[in-house]
Amino acid sequence: MNKVDYVLAKLRPQGGYAIWDNDFDTIRWDEGVIPLTRQEFDDGLLQVEKWQEEEAEQIQAEAEAKETQRQAIADRLGLTADELKVLLG
Repeated sequence: MNKVDYVLAKLRPQGGYAIWDNDFDTIRWDEGVIPLTRQEFDDGLLQVEKWQEEEAEQIQAEAEAKETQRQAIADRLGLTADELKVLLG
């Protein structure tokens, strides 16, 4: 996903727009959708890397929490990590 699409999806996740050539001036907003201002859009472009880093950190934290939960279950059942992997496929 390019930066423009990412910004639009992040700031208007419900959709309701169409854009051509990744150009802010070509955005057509559906009825009922509050359009982004040029400033909001430009600010969003500056935030893309930060947002992506935050999302990557969140995904990593969720994966680590899930692994901790798996290990806790394996410990309660008396299974090794390898046995648990075999059991879960």
